[in-house]
Amino acid sequence: MLRLFVPGFAARPAFYREALGNGWAIHRPPPMRRAPTFEERIAAVCAEVDSARGPVTLGGHSLGAALAARP
Repeated sequence: MLRLFVPGFAARPAFYREALGNGWAIHRPPPMRRAPTFEERIAAVCAEVDSARGPVTLGGHSLGAALAARP
């Protein structure tokens, strides 16, 4: 099972590494220049979830929390 943490919008993924430990993968969004809109950032997370083999636990801060709460 993939445990995927989605950082806050425009936050640096490395900021969360120590707090999360090794049990979580951290989503690395595309650069803002390549995906500047909210919709494009959501699409990048969805693509990562869709490519996972098996169930996914989704967590996050800000942007990630909003996604995790969606049905």
